[in-house]
Amino acid sequence: MLGLISEHDITILPGDEEAQYLADIYINEGVIPVSKRLDSLHIAIATINDLDYIFSFNFQHINRDKTKKMTSVINLREGYKPVTITTPSEVVEHGDNE
Repeated sequence: MLGLISEHDITILPGDEEAQYLADIYINEGVIPVSKRLDSLHIAIATINDLDYIFSFNFQHINRDKTKKMTSVINLREGYKPVTITTPSEVVEHGDNE
């Protein structure tokens, strides 16, 4: 994975104090279990960096209705925009639809 990141010059977004604070809110409000802190940090980092989407096949803690709804509520309350959490297949068009 690190080789691909280097090869394609992919930007790695840092998990700074602001992201850690927001991740703690997700955990403290029961959106993400404390044992899955990296999942909450993933969403928080995307949020504070003003990303539009998180693409995830993690249906246990990230890509589920509760997480989508509650992170949107928390983000708005904390002064951030909601992040759309989805799978890649939900946004990729298939076939020759032009």
